[in-house]
Amino acid sequence: PALPAPPMSIAAWGDPIVVAERPARLPYNVLWFVVDALRPDAVASLHEPEEDRERLAARSPPLDALLPRVPGLTPSLDALAARGVRFPHAWSAATWTRAGTLAMLGGARSSELGIDPTRRILSSEALARYYATPPPLLPLALRGSGAEAAAFVNNLFMAGYVPAGIDLGFERVTDHRHRTRDTAEIAADASAFLRAHAASRFFLFVNFHSPHEPYDPPREMLARVPPPPDGPQDGRVRAYLAEAAKDDAAIGQLLGDLDALGLTGRTLVVVTSDHGETLSVAHDADGPDGIGQRFHHAAGNYEETTRIPLILALPGVLDGGRAVADRVRSIDLAPTVLDVEGLETDPRMTGRSLMPLVRGAREPQPRVVVSEGRQSRAILWDRYRMVVREDSADDVLFDLRDDPGERHDLARALPDVRGELRARLRAALANVPAADAKEPEAAALPTVHLRVAGAGGAHRVAGTLDAGDGVRGARLAFDVVGGPRDAVRVDGPRLTFALTTQPDALVGLDVRVDPAGAPIAWQLALDDGPCPVFAGPFGLPASEARAGLRDDAARADADALALPFVDPARDLGVFVTRNRAGETPGELTPASAEATREMRRVLEEWGYAHGSH
Repeated sequence: PALPAPPMSIAAWGDPIVVAERPARLPYNVLWFVVDALRPDAVASLHEPEEDRERLAARSPPLDALLPRVPGLTPSLDALAARGVRFPHAWSAATWTRAGTLAMLGGARSSELGIDPTRRILSSEALARYYATPPPLLPLALRGSGAEAAAFVNNLFMAGYVPAGIDLGFERVTDHRHRTRDTAEIAADASAFLRAHAASRFFLFVNFHSPHEPYDPPREMLARVPPPPDGPQDGRVRAYLAEAAKDDAAIGQLLGDLDALGLTGRTLVVVTSDHGETLSVAHDADGPDGIGQRFHHAAGNYEETTRIPLILALPGVLDGGRAVADRVRSIDLAPTVLDVEGLETDPRMTGRSLMPLVRGAREPQPRVVVSEGRQSRAILWDRYRMVVREDSADDVLFDLRDDPGERHDLARALPDVRGELRARLRAALANVPAADAKEPEAAALPTVHLRVAGAGGAHRVAGTLDAGDGVRGARLAFDVVGGPRDAVRVDGPRLTFALTTQPDALVGLDVRVDPAGAPIAWQLALDDGPCPVFAGPFGLPASEARAGLRDDAARADADALALPFVDPARDLGVFVTRNRAGETPGELTPASAEATREMRRVLEEWGYAHGSH
């Protein structure tokens, strides 16, 4: 009989490389809470006691425009503020939900992003323009770096398939349309998402809706609101606070899930609102469109309608229970998250990262606060706040120091102030500095360092640098290193240069671009031929940055705190590095001859040498 075939044995050797389809390059997750219509004074930890005393002692006190501080009402948010960073002076860029949500996720006001804040129903033409190029949305930026972006909300305006909604860049949006059960169902969905994605990077957007009229709070939450005088007299205001307490409990549940999953240390937590709420009896009149302003928001544009809570928490980065007193805006949130994640801000975002303020930087001018309403725009400057209505030639001007409840219109009494605020509003809407505003300090902008080595000879290196995307303007500033300044010419967003290498020294440029995230493209030539380009702290052959710093990958290719080791007598080409805003650029200090030989040997053995080998 035939013998059975012997079993086959296979041996394989190799050096496998495992490549993720979408590798996550982000250091942190993001868990972003929005509580629709939540005012900062509904949260005890966001009250500033000294400021409350000053407002109550003002010439015209705020009365019920300032909610009483109620300890224990929102324990989850108070605990988060105690370990994170709170911003007690924060304002939304809008008075209603769609414009406010777009502003916080897009880093710019709704009108700047092409979505008219005065219209509920959007035209097909407006939507076509909005979708024609990818909008500068935070979810899209984080998805591009490997995070999964999901939203669990009670927010009709985030549904891109309804006439009033827009797509805000999430992979999935689950919209809960229930009056009383929405908080529990949103929390349950978000909790399941956290468990399913504990091992990956995510951007989870959780949008609660309870403090939004109509109010129907649970009895146990209503019991948290003390009777007058410690609590408000008005029953509907008491119900509003109880609804805030209900959403606070859900936030606490999800923060507990985050901790149980071991994610707290690597998750940036954001808590804010899309706008405030109008609760003052003094603001009870009908708005321009016939809708009552009290217990609503879209029709009015008061400070209580636009001031918002803001708490950020991330261990080791945003911690310590600190308060940042500077004036900030909801449009600053997307740039802040990008900054924390190590990504560049899209130049179309007009907000600015809050991280310099967190680190103690002092800005030469307070940030300009503009809030867009359904039929109005408002600007906050110094002690004054002015509302300009589109259907009326009569502006409304308030002095917030003497009249923090905005009950007395001073537009006719202070025509000079009114004129100045109108000019400042025009400048803000055009995104140009007001006449007395200072230019951004050079230290606030990243610096791109280009250094040219000629391998001991005299070579001509020439080229052009173009800043911006051709849609929004960009400005260039430069310094010449080792060469004459007249070798460089700037014409708007274009820089042209021609430098000659030196046998024993580097020559080059330091270039700064405003806005900081504007792309830079370049064309370089060495003796009218191709020019080798090297990038980053080791001077590796440039891959992403060969033709410029056009995106996050190219900028990451060049990021370095100091120039690499470059020998002008042996190396040939252009070496590019870039330091982020706020970092101090540095040149490597001269080393001993022995250290130089050792560095050269290591570079050659590793294959990192850029011509020295």
